[in-house]
Order: sequence, then C-alpha cells, then structure tokens
Amino acid sequence: MLLMFSGFMPSSAPQETTTEVTVNLINLLGMDIIILSILSLIVGLIYSGAIGVILGSIVSDERIAGALSTPITFLFIGVGLATIYMGLPLNAITAMIAGVTIAPLPYIFASASLMGEYNLIAISTATGIASCALLIALASILFNRDIVILGLKLSWRRRILEKT
Repeated sequence: MLLMFSGFMPSSAPQETTTEVTVNLINLLGMDIIILSILSLIVGLIYSGAIGVILGSIVSDERIAGALSTPITFLFIGVGLATIYMGLPLNAITAMIAGVTIAPLPYIFASASLMGEYNLIAISTATGIASCALLIALASILFNRDIVILGLKLSWRRRILEKT
C-alpha cells in the first residue's frame, strides 16, 4: 500500500525514509483517506473470511476448496489489483467495481480525493460494505445449514435436544 501511495507523491529525494514518505502522504492525501484505506483493508479481511466460510461450507474436502479458491482469488484480488495499474477512468462504474472487488479501494480513495470527487469515495465505500454484508449473510446462511468444511453434519441443536 505504501508503494502504491508513493506513486501519488512527486519524487523529490530518492533516499526518503518510510517515515518521510508517510508524513508526505498524510500531508498530501489527508488523514481521513489514510484511515479509510486502513478500514478498507479490514473490510477486505472480513470479505475474504466470508468467502472462506462459503467455500468451506459447500465443498466436501480441502483439495476441492483449494481448487475453487484459485479462480476466486484471481477474480477478486488479481482483477482488483490489475485495475490499479490499467489506468481506467475514475467514474461511478469503476468505483462500484472497486467496491465489489475490495482490493483497489485505497487507490480509488486516493485518486478521488486528489480529484476532489468525494461522491466516488462514498459510492465505492457503500458498495464495498454492502457486498461484504451480503457475503456475511450468505456465509451465515450456509454455515447455519450445519455443514462444515469436510461435509460433516455438526448440529448443535440435536445435541442440546438429546441432553434434555
């Protein structure tokens, strides 16, 4: 992330330390964009955890889960990171795509802030949170079906009823 954000700064001295780069970023982008970028990383962790729960709930063995995770990783992480370097125009559609794939959110935040397009920040944030909430809801529905990673049925309800 620091490497990506350093592309937004003018290159003044080639021997800048990490602290100097961080101070320059805060001065250039503002602390709110840095905080939003950190929050997007947290949303990304929750998002990937929900994808893991969904995959673990619908497959019968860990090899199949590994095979299914590769295209999903390519779709969300690969395409998301590729959009950063493709030079796509910054508009509502790319902000929504960034919200769904989560990975380019810090780039969208920084670019939109520098352009003064704060509505794109709101669109991408809302889309990211909505897609994360949707995945969490789907993961909880699948997990509550009492099917877990290896296809074993583990029902807490049956155990409670048997004990009473």
